[in-house]
Amino acid sequence: MVYDQDDFPPERFDNTSYAADKLSKTGDIQYKTAWSNQCIEYWFLLHFENLQADIDREQYKKKLSQHLRRHGLGEYRKNLTNLFSLLKQYGNLELAIRFAENRLKEFGKQKPSMQRPATKVHELVVDLLKYIPK
Repeated sequence: MVYDQDDFPPERFDNTSYAADKLSKTGDIQYKTAWSNQCIEYWFLLHFENLQADIDREQYKKKLSQHLRRHGLGEYRKNLTNLFSLLKQYGNLELAIRFAENRLKEFGKQKPSMQRPATKVHELVVDLLKYIPK
């Protein structure tokens, strides 16, 4: 399940992760969560920098635009159709994964809603990379 904090109440954000864990322990299907707190743009930004400050969601978009403009690519906007190819070409996936892993370690066992900023999207990406030829 892929989701982000956005404007959801903290308990709803946390309970989604906890419910997935609980369902995975009781059945044959394994559920994993790939959340971002507070928005997916945090994961995108980690391809360019190791941001650890809890900034407003709109500031993520501004910072992404700065990185894209530096490469002559214009402004970041939601639903940018070629975003993944831009991240691949101009960002650094390996660093983004490492930054995300390290950030989660810093928070330890805190509730997901308290982990700001943080993301688990890298776990989904790592799983998917197993099936993509190099």
